[in-house]
Amino acid sequence: MDIFTLRNLYIALIVVLALVLVLSVVVLAISFFKYNRIINRKRWRVKIDEIISKAIVTSEIEIDEVICESRPLRNQFLSALVDASRRFSGHAREEIAALFQAYDLKEEVLGKLKDRRTHWIAGGIQEAAVMELEDLVPTIHDLLSHPSPIVYQEAQFAIVSFQGFDGLDFLDDLSFPLSEWQNLRLLSIIKKIPENGEEKLRFWLKSPNPTVVIFVMRLIAKMQLLSLYDEVEAVEGEDRVKIQQVKTLEALENEKTVPSFMERFPDESEEVQKAILQALKYSRHPEAVHFLSLQLKNHEQGAIRMQAAEALHHLGKIDEMKALLTEGDPVLKQIIYHVLREKDASANDI
Repeated sequence: MDIFTLRNLYIALIVVLALVLVLSVVVLAISFFKYNRIINRKRWRVKIDEIISKAIVTSEIEIDEVICESRPLRNQFLSALVDASRRFSGHAREEIAALFQAYDLKEEVLGKLKDRRTHWIAGGIQEAAVMELEDLVPTIHDLLSHPSPIVYQEAQFAIVSFQGFDGLDFLDDLSFPLSEWQNLRLLSIIKKIPENGEEKLRFWLKSPNPTVVIFVMRLIAKMQLLSLYDEVEAVEGEDRVKIQQVKTLEALENEKTVPSFMERFPDESEEVQKAILQALKYSRHPEAVHFLSLQLKNHEQGAIRMQAAEALHHLGKIDEMKALLTEGDPVLKQIIYHVLREKDASANDI
């Protein structure tokens, strides 16, 4: 190997070692910076908690100039106030609101609502709702049509938090689906229906959006709006709509509910039939036992026969089930014995 080649190898080795050294320094610098930032956040979190606790206990508002002038610290302070406001009520919450006003943190919330980053917008909506910034409702309302689900779902929840049932007006022409989680969130914060609310519910029951129809039927069941029974019964749609329809009619049950279930049963899909049998499982209608016995004996689907047997057992019709053992159908016997053994084993475990 000549001198020229050795010289090149030596230079290459020096360059590699230099690069490794530079990268090591960069990694250490980044790690040190992150460590310092974490330490600073923890230190300021202690200070912020002290300011909040002092305000709650003594009603004395301490203004920290460093927090006032630092955007990161203002956001950290805002997050701490929102967390505290979620945990407290009454006097403590009033003092938290006073701190919010004293530090003029509404500007931080408004800034997030006008940001382009979806997670920042959603966070700003949550903060506006928790801190009850009703003057920001028009700004939040504009976000109902935002293309991001994260944003428009938070906007929906916030509007209903502020306005109650009246905040559901976005359902009039909602094209986005209401997720299962969003259904439950909205249901949890609606406490009453205004006098003119039933007309809106009737209108939404005809929505082309199946998730809106499902939500409205759940709301009708929750509020026990018996006057809307006929409108719910007239609802048509896909299986998931019909399944919720069955659950809602069960919640609003009257003398025609069970006969109606039995009449429509043969024309429904297997999933809707299961929903009907689940409803009959809790029915005390005199014709329910005979109907369930027929399904147990004659239905083509084993899953339906099994569910019919479970419903009869739940209604305490053990003798009626045992009487069917004389039918001579081996599948029928297997289903009955299986349900009896399973339920007896569960009872023994209890």
